[in-house]
Amino acid sequence: MRAALADSYDSAHQEVRGLYEALAAEQTAIDPRNLAARSAAVDSGLAPNDAKRFRPAEADTLADMAASDHAPLSDVLATRSGLTDDIRAARASGQNQAARIGGQYVNEIDEFLGGALDPQTAARFDAAKTARRDVGERFERPGTAHADVLRTREGGAYALDDSAVPQKYAQPDSGKLSDLKALLQETNGDPRARESLADTILAEVQARGLAHKSQALAKFMKERGTLLSEFPGLETKLQAARDAAGTVESTIRTAQNTERTLTTPGRSPEASYLKYSDDRTLDSIRSVISAPDPRAAARTLIKSAGTDTAPQDLRAALWEEVKRTGRNSAPDSTGTEVWNGRKLKDLFDDPKFSAVADELWADDPEDLASIREVFSALAGSEGSIKAKAPGTSGTGQVSGRYDPALTTASVASRARSVNRGQLSPTIAVVDVLSTFLRRRSSQVQARAIEQVTSEVINNPGLAADLLERFNPATADAHRRMLTQKYGVRASTLINMLDDTQSEDPVLEALQE
Repeated sequence: MRAALADSYDSAHQEVRGLYEALAAEQTAIDPRNLAARSAAVDSGLAPNDAKRFRPAEADTLADMAASDHAPLSDVLATRSGLTDDIRAARASGQNQAARIGGQYVNEIDEFLGGALDPQTAARFDAAKTARRDVGERFERPGTAHADVLRTREGGAYALDDSAVPQKYAQPDSGKLSDLKALLQETNGDPRARESLADTILAEVQARGLAHKSQALAKFMKERGTLLSEFPGLETKLQAARDAAGTVESTIRTAQNTERTLTTPGRSPEASYLKYSDDRTLDSIRSVISAPDPRAAARTLIKSAGTDTAPQDLRAALWEEVKRTGRNSAPDSTGTEVWNGRKLKDLFDDPKFSAVADELWADDPEDLASIREVFSALAGSEGSIKAKAPGTSGTGQVSGRYDPALTTASVASRARSVNRGQLSPTIAVVDVLSTFLRRRSSQVQARAIEQVTSEVINNPGLAADLLERFNPATADAHRRMLTQKYGVRASTLINMLDDTQSEDPVLEALQE
């Protein structure tokens, strides 16, 4: 940056030097005695201290000219040039008194030459002086960046370190924009100056880490709008960096908020669900069921999981709650944990549990409806129990909703109810099947009901196919179909039911 400015300064100086050299080359002779008298008048007007400290050496040269009536113009111009150099040096170093006194001698020279030269030569001298003043105004005026940057120490080295030069010109809008404009004007598009300015901007952006701080970078760009307007390409790049930083910051904030949302229990359904370890599935699913809005909590979990299997995974978790709630509180006489159809029905009738189930089966509401019908039928079958009627001999009595004997007439009655639309086919079949299962031994009953109930939750299709399998007209075809479709899972229940078929007069009635 300084090299570009120094080259411009030297070029302007060279033009002025050429004007003065052209005057000196004419070999014009003048009578210097009047000039010596003028210089002596300045000497006599100096205070003793000023005369000792600030009287320039060129004053002696002027005094010596009184000895002759003939002197070349070049000698006078050389003396003037020495004085102006001293004045610039004094001003640069802050020695204003020395500069002022030196200026008095220069003024005397200029006034003398104005009267001693012919009009044409005087005009050329005035042009040279004007050019020199212009150079001084442009490059040497105290308080400007140019003067600070170009000022030299004794020996010729620059007084200002190179590293301090860029900040003299890369000013914010609140700084001295006149220095920036002067640099651009004097260097006239010199790529060294322009590239240095651009590098200064980028270096500050990098040093302050602004490329990763969108708001701080935006503020920086706004404060340097005038400077950046000179570099449209750089401004575009900084805008892109600002936008990218904004995107990154937004992404980080979103990630942090998401992390807090997913890890702060009570803040979201996900956090409440995930605070429990894998071996505490029941606690996890209960956090969903007990949420203020269970349906919304389940929906949020499915959406957050973002997988096609999320509903099925949550159904499996829900099934753990079904297994916990849907059994009798105590094992039967054989030590077997027995499913309780009434509890299963009540569980699915619970508003909060039902809301979660509705959401988990939102993609297949018919399956959920079948599940509810099956549990309703199982609950009905448990209404037929042996009880001791008051005032009897103690023999167990039949009471409840359905006839446990399942006679041909009762089966036919159910069939007519189905045909008239008064009874769901699913309920009718499950009713028959569950009553049949209740008549088996307690071990068979517990295993069968648990198997049916499990498949209803985890695979409603298998449950429906198992029930339809007991239509004698399609028994063989369904056995093959079930085995092919469900493999071992179907075979287990089929074989278990088949083992008891030949012993049951009810099935004989159904087959008939």
